[in-house]
Amino acid sequence: MSEQTIKRTWVRIKFLLLLAAIVAALIIATGFMLRLFANEIPRDPLRVENKTGVAFSHMALFTNNQLIIQHSASEDVRQAVFPKVLLQGAGEAVIIGITKEGQVWQSPKVAVNTRGSQQFEYAVQASNGVVDGLGDLPSLLTWAMDEEGKQARAAFMANTGLSYQVVVLGKGSQLSLSDFGTQGTKVLASWERGRGPLMSWLVLKP
Repeated sequence: MSEQTIKRTWVRIKFLLLLAAIVAALIIATGFMLRLFANEIPRDPLRVENKTGVAFSHMALFTNNQLIIQHSASEDVRQAVFPKVLLQGAGEAVIIGITKEGQVWQSPKVAVNTRGSQQFEYAVQASNGVVDGLGDLPSLLTWAMDEEGKQARAAFMANTGLSYQVVVLGKGSQLSLSDFGTQGTKVLASWERGRGPLMSWLVLKP
């Protein structure tokens, strides 16, 4: 074997070793991102995509005689995520959109797709901000979400006759639920903070 052939062989070997190292690094990085993503959202979430063309600051589902709202700091929510554990037994739901001005928009009843995503494509503005089957919505301005130390926390209180409960997402996709409160009682839920963004939901019942 000539010296030139040996050099070409070593170049190929080095190239293959480098390629193998890159592939291994990508596999490790992908696994890490999958684990990270798993901690960012609830297990088996139902996603609702806003296709209405209306800018909502919050999106919600009204089902099983209760309204489930996802916390948001945006004035134009494009997608909301709902833990399926809060939707147990839900066959149908009305998708609700709430604007920053407090206007309420709602869809017709739709079958709940517990296997993936739901499209919010058609909405009608509700008169006087009233949700059918629930009534007037309380102000959401007192809905707070923060972290203290390693704890993710959510709190809510409102002068309303409705019963309300906050839910917070914690480490390992675990959910922490507060007790129900009403008429100005403050409710609080907390759990060890996960790697992903803070997530919270508000449950309202008549």
